[in-house]
This record gives sequence, structure tokens and C-alpha cells, in this order.
Amino acid sequence: MPPIIDRSLCSGCGICVFGCGTDVFAFDAAAEKSEVKRPRECVDCFICVDDCPVSAIVVKVGKPK
Repeated sequence: MPPIIDRSLCSGCGICVFGCGTDVFAFDAAAEKSEVKRPRECVDCFICVDDCPVSAIVVKVGKPK
């Protein structure tokens, strides 16, 4: 499942943008916040969740079928 950013919590630090190895995130300069640009590229590695200093990112993993 793709990551979800709570933009009300996002500080705009950009750590997720630079830390993601699959380029899921981009920086929205107008809003000064990160955003999910390529959700299908997410590989559920949780690096973004672990690295976010304000816990603004959640990755919901579905149940295996």
C-alpha cells in the first residue's frame, strides 16, 4: 500500500524525499511540504516511516490473500 502523509504534521524537512530509494516522494515547494508523487513505486520498506522526525508518514499494509 502506498504511504500516506499527514500534511498537518509534515514539517517540510524533505527527509522522506531524499531517503526514499524508489522516488515515491516529491517536495511541493508552494506548500513547503512533502507529497506522495509515485505511490505505485512504494515497496513497503518503512524507511520513510522510521526516518520522519514528526511521525507524519504511515504505510498501511494489507492482509495477504
